[in-house]
Amino acid sequence: MALLFASSLSQYLSQAAALVTSLPASFACWYMPTNNTGTQGLFSVCNNSAASYLDMDVNAGNERGIFTQSGHTALSATSAGSLIASAWNHVAVVFTTTQVTVYVNGTATAGSTGTALALSGLGITLCGALDNNGTISEYSNGAIAYSAAWTGYAITSTDDTTLYNGGAGSDPRLLGNPPNASFSLLQGSAPFLDSVSGVNWTIHGSPTVVADPFSLGTTTVTLTSLTGSIGVHGLINPTLNFPRPGDPTPAQLALLPTYSTYLLDGVTPVSIPINYPNVAGNWYPH
Repeated sequence: MALLFASSLSQYLSQAAALVTSLPASFACWYMPTNNTGTQGLFSVCNNSAASYLDMDVNAGNERGIFTQSGHTALSATSAGSLIASAWNHVAVVFTTTQVTVYVNGTATAGSTGTALALSGLGITLCGALDNNGTISEYSNGAIAYSAAWTGYAITSTDDTTLYNGGAGSDPRLLGNPPNASFSLLQGSAPFLDSVSGVNWTIHGSPTVVADPFSLGTTTVTLTSLTGSIGVHGLINPTLNFPRPGDPTPAQLALLPTYSTYLLDGVTPVSIPINYPNVAGNWYPH
């Protein structure tokens, strides 16, 4: 499910770490604005003690990306077209040292090139707001789904076309370069896990769970027990998202390195009994 944020209630999510640590960097998500009023933050990585940040937001209905480094001229880009209020829109931003490019529903707008900037003291990541020098602002006023971020990688126009998929959407984790900084399903109920960082988002206010723009074709299953001796790569969370029955080699797909947060790499195979309707037997990690 997606999360619906109300700007009047100062609702947002945060992680006390900079999930983006190198340039280029990219953000993407689906966003359904309640209205196109004011500035609405979507995803940002910030320095909470200086005016330095990477920010993806919507300003007066237009998608915008801003890269600031304290004491330097900011880089920015604003979409030529507006988002559609009360409808799902796909948005993305690419940040390089000298330019910002935004994408709205498959259409790119590049900002002017400028003096090269660098990441400076970034230490917090937010979904649905901006931290500008320690002040939280630009609260989202709409629903966010499938937020994703890349560090050290600029998504391409082909990547964005794939993600938008003519409005039908697609799973960012299936790209040739899947999100390597952050990816969140924002499904079910709190806590909301970032499946790349392996950290649960800190919730500010009480955003409301609403329907996703489309299904990624995953079903949540619950681990009921673990037997044997295992090694862990990342974290084991009480719930995992596996492909639906009928997908090619579903057990192996679920445990590929792309899903490394849930990868079990014990010395010996481990049987994982799970509560999965209409599926008999155990799943084994590979």
